Amino acid sequence: MNLKLFPHSAFAGRKLLALVSLALALPLAESCSGKQSGEGTVTIPFSRMETLTYNELPSDVLAGAEYIVLAPESPEQALSEIDKVVSANGLYYVMDMMENKIVAYDPQGKAVSVLARRGRGAGEYLTITDFELDGNGNVCILDGRNDKLLHYAPDASLTGAGDIPYQVSNIVSIGGEKWLLALSPWDESEFKGKKLLVTDADMNPDGAMLDYDMEHTDLDFEFPSSGFIKCGESVLYHRPVDDNVYRLDNDGKITDVYHFDFGSKSVSGDFRGHIEQNFDRFADYITLVKSVYVDGKAVVGSMFTDRFIDFIIDLENGTIYRQSEEFGRMMLINVSDAKAIYYLVPDGETVPDFIPEEIAARATPESDILMVLDCASLF
Repeated sequence: MNLKLFPHSAFAGRKLLALVSLALALPLAESCSGKQSGEGTVTIPFSRMETLTYNELPSDVLAGAEYIVLAPESPEQALSEIDKVVSANGLYYVMDMMENKIVAYDPQGKAVSVLARRGRGAGEYLTITDFELDGNGNVCILDGRNDKLLHYAPDASLTGAGDIPYQVSNIVSIGGEKWLLALSPWDESEFKGKKLLVTDADMNPDGAMLDYDMEHTDLDFEFPSSGFIKCGESVLYHRPVDDNVYRLDNDGKITDVYHFDFGSKSVSGDFRGHIEQNFDRFADYITLVKSVYVDGKAVVGSMFTDRFIDFIIDLENGTIYRQSEEFGRMMLINVSDAKAIYYLVPDGETVPDFIPEEIAARATPESDILMVLDCASLF
């Protein structure tokens, strides 16, 4: 797979509402539980909302945060970078793409398991492109270089493996017995040109949807994207560059579309097809990147303009809170289980000054710290 991932600045510098218009008069989904009020498109008028900064967030938003100071006890448990975090089974599973491993931490920051089986032998993978958890603590790894899906038990023993006859960027399990696959734009299977594919447990196709605009898709450049956010009985999907976020049910059917109206800053079609060669002009545009979570009261996500900027939207009051310089070390990694998971980037000199004293007392300037916000109770 020949893809170029533009890195988040957190990774590059580290080791290494009156205004909310509801199209078709449909309200937003009530929560990330998947309850829907009807099918249709919801327009979020991003360009017309009041814009404030994280410094002006209601005090109880950050006061309700959970902090996990990661405390590896061996080099095997240590991380070189943090690329994705999944909250499941009472643990936080951290993917380190540089080291090709997944380390599971408990809420106290203790590493409880490590999955690191990179190689070419039986039960090994070449790369971790994405991963998923089931209810029993089993880890399912997408090896994008080998086009394989491998299943590992909590003790890192291989329990199953199979070929994937498609080029896939992200995976998520739905309905217990199905997979929802985010197909890559360079996929050459019979579903070439499609973005999403539903399959059974054996990767047999059961329906494809959403078309790539191949004329305006840059195959040589890819922004960071989590692809899917699992939300109870539904899944959110987004892939840059796209102003839409899609909600699907556990049958893999699209139930709602959330359209972000960036006005004149929406990325034009011609620009989308040649992002790399026009990259120095991106300050004139906005695109959604990484994770984008939407419920009836809030939006949590990241955007790219001339740089990566995280944001939180209070939909009822029509207010966008943008990441400010004071919170520059608070980087959104992704959203998992309705939890916005941030990485507090260490600078080797000080701990972030906005964290509680009791957390700062347990951390050092080199500590990896996760900050977790409950999306369902932000506002």
